[in-house]
Amino acid sequence: MQTLGSALDEQKGSGRGFDFLRIFLATAIIAWHTAQLSGHLEMARASAFWFSEYMLVPMFFALSGFLVAGSRMRLSAKNFLLNRAARIVPALVADIVFAALLIGPLVTTLPASLYFTDATFFSYFLNTAGWIHYSLPGVFENNPSSEVNGALWTVPFEISCYVILTGLMISGAIKRPRLVPLFTYAVLIVEIPLRLMTSHLVSDHPSFVEKLAMELFLHRGSLLWPSFLIGIVLYQLRYCAFLQNGCDWLSVCGDPCECVWRCCGPVRQSQRPRHHTSAPRISDRDDRALADASSSWIRNR
Repeated sequence: MQTLGSALDEQKGSGRGFDFLRIFLATAIIAWHTAQLSGHLEMARASAFWFSEYMLVPMFFALSGFLVAGSRMRLSAKNFLLNRAARIVPALVADIVFAALLIGPLVTTLPASLYFTDATFFSYFLNTAGWIHYSLPGVFENNPSSEVNGALWTVPFEISCYVILTGLMISGAIKRPRLVPLFTYAVLIVEIPLRLMTSHLVSDHPSFVEKLAMELFLHRGSLLWPSFLIGIVLYQLRYCAFLQNGCDWLSVCGDPCECVWRCCGPVRQSQRPRHHTSAPRISDRDDRALADASSSWIRNR
């Protein structure tokens, strides 16, 4: 049966369906943001698609972790960071400049002289460094949400995920696949009590440390780091994920421990059973002789 890893090898690393997944998730996120920005967030939360608020972005990060993990096979840590920067920074800068210099002046309620001299206008450009600011002077003040490009909240988490992967590459842990699943498992286990502890920090005027703790372990961003790590683990176990009937639905081996053991390295000869013997084969002649002996014994009884 073909595995996900063998399918990726046949197609030189570009598996079927990944582009569709990107487009599907991006479209779903745009639809959810449309509901939020148009004032229909509560209606969306009460619909059958309520789970989209919690699942879409983590799914995107898991997909990113899976795909980006393939880059570490071809690139060094330095080239990996340069490659990521070349893909993210130009698009991010263009987005910020377009919003601040074109959209903002067109929709602001302030005169141009006040708009371009306001401190909020200059602070918006800090988004290019990952320090997120959502406001432009006089822009979207009467909308249900006054945020300008609210999707920027994922940028710091995306950068941090790349830093985590770079750390795994520099430390050599990425080349020891058993360590990454253990590290991911530890993150998931530790995050549970931290999430419970952080829930008591919610207040109207939290300190900087409290806000940072809530962002890391309580708010929606707390799901993104583990999702990215899970994507990396899935890539490392790609030869244990089987494709059934040519579809892209995955079924992992029945015994997870055996799956991880087989995928993370060959079994050494010293660890194989030493006294394993196969059952002897019985020929047709021996089978007939045994039957005749049994019949004779029954008649004599």
